[in-house]
Amino acid sequence: MKVLDISTVAILLLLGGCSGFASFEYDIPLQKVLKGEGGSAEIVTTIIGGAKEQDETKYIFEDNAMRMEWHTSVDFHHFKLTNKTDQDITILWGEAAYLFPGRPSERIGHFSGGAVIRTTDSGKPSVVAARATIKDAVFPARKSLLRLYNQPLFKLDKANRKSSQAVINELRGKTVSVRLPMVVRGRKIGYRFVFLIRDIIIKD
Repeated sequence: MKVLDISTVAILLLLGGCSGFASFEYDIPLQKVLKGEGGSAEIVTTIIGGAKEQDETKYIFEDNAMRMEWHTSVDFHHFKLTNKTDQDITILWGEAAYLFPGRPSERIGHFSGGAVIRTTDSGKPSVVAARATIKDAVFPARKSLLRLYNQPLFKLDKANRKSSQAVINELRGKTVSVRLPMVVRGRKIGYRFVFLIRDIIIKD
């Protein structure tokens, strides 16, 4: 298990914002949700449009057990999950994965509480109590904890626009997925959240 205390995170965040390098703006909506139980086929679930909140566009998924709001920043996929049931919902981080077409699946890192950042090496699940709401953010576990706030989700180089543009041209139109198996009402259900890389803009 790897941890960083909140003071270290704050320093890294400040350092990440002080460079004169290029920054990136993502247009990466949540396109669809695939849902399956056991060995059953995945069911495609539609998304409730995008809701603009300040400078963030949040995409909403909802079924009879939960409501989730997603938005993607340069560094993370953020979500807020509300448990609509009268029982706990358990997120099985040990089985979660980050999926990119044509590449092996990757383990997922996420935030655990406000003070600690950890990868999922231990596989410890998160429990969302009945009628409760949690906020979290996920990222490929390959990201260095020391550069967590200064390392884009994709292999973009802030110091090399030409290289970054080539990567963007390759990524545009492709999808990435976050697989989050959960236990809902005592049943294990696989949720796969599929994001469309519509565009990435290089900014000064």
